[in-house]
Amino acid sequence: MTHIKYLGALLIGFIMVLCVSCAKEKEGPVSGKQQTIKVELQAPDTTWGIEIQNVYQVNNELWVISALKQLPGEVLGAMVITPVFDQVVVPVSSETVKYFILGKTWNWENAEPYTFIQSVEEIKDDLKDAKTIEFTRS
Repeated sequence: MTHIKYLGALLIGFIMVLCVSCAKEKEGPVSGKQQTIKVELQAPDTTWGIEIQNVYQVNNELWVISALKQLPGEVLGAMVITPVFDQVVVPVSSETVKYFILGKTWNWENAEPYTFIQSVEEIKDDLKDAKTIEFTRS
């Protein structure tokens, strides 16, 4: 009889651990753990900048939407390929971060592993069930 109680207790403990593990897999990004997200790419000259505008949780990934902006036309910058960057801190952590960049106007391909889009409309269907993640500038 004692063996049955121990086996029952072990079985219940195993089931509880399994349930917690399954729940964590479905959660996606880990809450309560901060992560710094940085976007950096090469721009054609020093008149360009980039700003992270939104961070979303899409399934188990973080999606970062950033916009490139150029200073007004009357401002002259050095005509040299220039790195531009922005970074934020989010209150979640994820191994998978996807970057979407708005506003690219030059024709050469960037080496950075980002997706360049003309409008957020291109990914709006994927964002309809996404959770907006608040961030702070670092």
